[in-house]
Amino acid sequence: MWTILGAPPVARQGMFKWATKNASLACENLMIAAEALGLNTCPMEGFDGRRLSKFLGLSSRYHEIVLVIAIGKKSSRHVDQPQWRRPLRATVQVL
Repeated sequence: MWTILGAPPVARQGMFKWATKNASLACENLMIAAEALGLNTCPMEGFDGRRLSKFLGLSSRYHEIVLVIAIGKKSSRHVDQPQWRRPLRATVQVL
C-alpha cells in the first residue's frame, strides 16, 4: 500500500508560492556561482514589476518577476565599510 505524502500545488496561489520558493533557490545558486567566478551580486526587491515586465516583453498572465539580481564587479575605488558582529552569548541561549 502506497501513501501519498505530498501533492503538487493546484490552485494559482499555491503554485505561485511553490514557484517563488524554487526560483529563490535557483537565484541563490546563481549568486553563489557568480561569487565563485569573482563577480559581486546583490538581490533587489522594490522594483516596478509592471514596468520591468513590459520592458522585458513578458506576459503578466504567464510571468511574474519575484527578484532582480545585479551582477558585476565592484569599482576599484570601492571601500568596504567596517563590519561588526554581536557576541554569540548576546544572541543565542543554549538550553
